[in-house]
Amino acid sequence: MTVTRGPDSNNDNSAARTHPAVPGVPRAVWIGFALITGLLVGVAAGVLSAAGGVAVPLAVLAGGGACGSAILLVLAIVRYATEGWQSS
Repeated sequence: MTVTRGPDSNNDNSAARTHPAVPGVPRAVWIGFALITGLLVGVAAGVLSAAGGVAVPLAVLAGGGACGSAILLVLAIVRYATEGWQSS
């Protein structure tokens, strides 16, 4: 059984997805910002843990946890800050 769809305006992938509150900024920019921020926070946490005398594998785990947490936090803040704003 084959399911086919007709032309649909929701399936137009030619344009970059933008955030509704900031029409000129693609979502990829927000995600990139979150990833870079998470990477910097994770590296800083790992280096500070290692410098504080923690074993290197545990410092890597601390940095990874900090990286993931920072990414989620930045994306949540961006979503919260722009939630409900409607572009006209």
